[in-house]
Amino acid sequence: ETCLICNALEVDEASVKDRYLLEGDPHALIEGMAIAAYALGARIGIIVVNPSYRLARARLESAIAEARRHRRLGSNIRGGAFEFDLTVRSGPVGYAAGEESALVSFLEGKAGPRTLSPEAVAAGLNGYPTIVGNVETFVRVTTIPFGADQEDPLPTRLFTLEGTAVAGVVEVEVGTTLRDLVCGIGGTDARDIKAICIGGRMGGILSPDLLDTPLTQQSYKWLSIWPGTGLVTVLDQSTSILSWLQDHLRFAASESCGYCTPCREGLAQARMIGDKLGTSEGQTGDLAVLDQLSQYVRTSSMCSYGHAVPSGVTTALQHFGNEIREQVTAQQ
Repeated sequence: ETCLICNALEVDEASVKDRYLLEGDPHALIEGMAIAAYALGARIGIIVVNPSYRLARARLESAIAEARRHRRLGSNIRGGAFEFDLTVRSGPVGYAAGEESALVSFLEGKAGPRTLSPEAVAAGLNGYPTIVGNVETFVRVTTIPFGADQEDPLPTRLFTLEGTAVAGVVEVEVGTTLRDLVCGIGGTDARDIKAICIGGRMGGILSPDLLDTPLTQQSYKWLSIWPGTGLVTVLDQSTSILSWLQDHLRFAASESCGYCTPCREGLAQARMIGDKLGTSEGQTGDLAVLDQLSQYVRTSSMCSYGHAVPSGVTTALQHFGNEIREQVTAQQ
């Protein structure tokens, strides 16, 4: 039988949109998962919550109990033959633990990611077909227009703004530009922006020249970034992109689960190259090696962590390559 898993770990420490949804409207998540379960023939649902989200978990468990009392969960839902119930689990600690296939392994009492696609695991939790989605995905199921088949079927999306004059969780229409998001809603002067990071630790970094880019699936593909948790971070003019890149590489290497060689060894080598760039030993030619290494990690790693993390490197070199080369040259 099919199992639904809701990933409510929100491992990017600055992103809080899923917590916002869990605390504000837990019934929307319950309803969305129930609709998905009915469509897929699932009877089991598991919500894995960030262990620090105590208020969110308390409200979610209260909402689940209320849904059971009103025949919205459990047996004979709404007097029919449909049966579906939810359980809540505290999730593991660690950034890579939020990767979908690693989450399935955690629920089985194992460790490490899987080689199967996390979007539709044919033999996932305990060998059953398993679908993994995040909180916003399941909540949005309740608002999908009937018959929607376009690439962006949902009219809006949530983002967490960080580093802007006005920070926090915002909801914008799909197609809203970066400028409208960080300058309009975020209240930040475009002249103060050095770079914009989209997708948190697994996303990429963009130049302010791209502020007029619409936030759509097509744009994400064109920019080679993954919006992931929906975290949008604005970096001011005092930011050193080389320092940002070094921090990104250190984090990426430290959070790799180490299960597959390309990610474990590739990110470790990338971190060493990054650290060398900040010293007199660094050479501009190291940037080409770093780019090639990032491409290798992206194409050869087993899970989506290794596929996504190199975006920070490739986009930094693409949009800020000249600045990084100047900084490396200045160290020599």
